[in-house]
Amino acid sequence: MFNRQLKATLAAREAELVVLRQRLAQQEQAGIFLRLDEALRLLEGNASAAELLGTPGQALAGKALGQWLAQPRLEALAKALGRGEVQQGEYPLRHADGREVWACMSWYPQLDAQGRLYQVIGQGREVTKALDTAQQNQFVLAALVRSTAVIQFDLSGNI
Repeated sequence: MFNRQLKATLAAREAELVVLRQRLAQQEQAGIFLRLDEALRLLEGNASAAELLGTPGQALAGKALGQWLAQPRLEALAKALGRGEVQQGEYPLRHADGREVWACMSWYPQLDAQGRLYQVIGQGREVTKALDTAQQNQFVLAALVRSTAVIQFDLSGNI
């Protein structure tokens, strides 16, 4: 009697685990995917993350996130993740060749049973080109505003 119920519960949990593993595999394939430990060192990253950071995929493991993310942003991110808060935003990262690249990232902290951070999942996409285009558009609009003159006429046609 008890055995049958335990077997059914175990089967249901195994089915749920299969679904969750499939979802994680799909998330790893879509865009940038990073897995970090509690000290924000990379455990793994997908090909998109390696390309964004300019580092071969195998070389990502063990590197600190601070190698790519500036210290003030890293400290704020670490504090929030340590509290278990999901973080989202656009992050400037330093590519291996020194140029700045931008990623729109969501950081998901995973806490252990005692409420301590043990792992962070980062997912996102590169937005460098979009931000560059937006900045160029702002420059063009600012130039247009500066070059536009306003001429006022009175009712008799005098300037």
